[in-house]
Amino acid sequence: MPPIEIDDRRMKRLLNEGLIWLAESGEAPPPGELLQRIPETWHGVDVAAAPLKKTAPEEIYRSACQSVVAVGKLYLCSRCGKRHTHIASGFAIAKSGLVVTNFHVADDPEKLALGIMTLDGSVHPVQSIVRADRSSDLAILQLPIDDLVPLPLGDEPPVGAPIYVLSHPAGRLFTFTEGIVSRYVSHGRTRLMAVTADFARGSSGAPVLDAHGAVVGVARQTKSVYHHSEDDTPPRLQMVLKQCVPAGSLRNCLRST
Repeated sequence: MPPIEIDDRRMKRLLNEGLIWLAESGEAPPPGELLQRIPETWHGVDVAAAPLKKTAPEEIYRSACQSVVAVGKLYLCSRCGKRHTHIASGFAIAKSGLVVTNFHVADDPEKLALGIMTLDGSVHPVQSIVRADRSSDLAILQLPIDDLVPLPLGDEPPVGAPIYVLSHPAGRLFTFTEGIVSRYVSHGRTRLMAVTADFARGSSGAPVLDAHGAVVGVARQTKSVYHHSEDDTPPRLQMVLKQCVPAGSLRNCLRST
């Protein structure tokens, strides 16, 4: 079977043109309106259980590409006056049009429209934000479709376990990286899972997958660690920490409130 090949330029054009059309037609409410309409209660959603059998990385990628989406945010460029699109990541969690991403991705009231694009280039509007968990930095988006391919939800893997991230770093759509879980940490009520798989700007909201192809986390943020010398030597980058929302926090977010 031939590998999946991504034409970044074509897909980004499709996403941008699709969002412009959805915004002009009124089918994609601006994020500011969506944020004001987040319901206080949430009915919850049943998710698929993780498969028992481990899967080869190449099969995990091929399968997960059907579920991972590009989350597009349309904005008016202050330099050229044209409308462009910022791209983040997300993934389907239920066939009924539910997509998971980070709350900070959706929390952008100045943007003109919010939508998603699937691997086949189809663009769909975000109709509502049905669940928001600011402390865990998670949001559940509702799309007007019922044929998404959801990812299963797994348990939190131990430190040292292999994991994969499928995301869109700096617009490099559907990029697959591998690493391990490097630690779990708590900051007050917020729990984080650190991984060594690379991700970057544009990866926020991407699934962290285990060896079974199940979601065990959500990519959230990076933090660069620099060495500062006592002299005038410029700071030297030593490593980049990658922090994710662990599966337990996502499972809690998906439960009814």
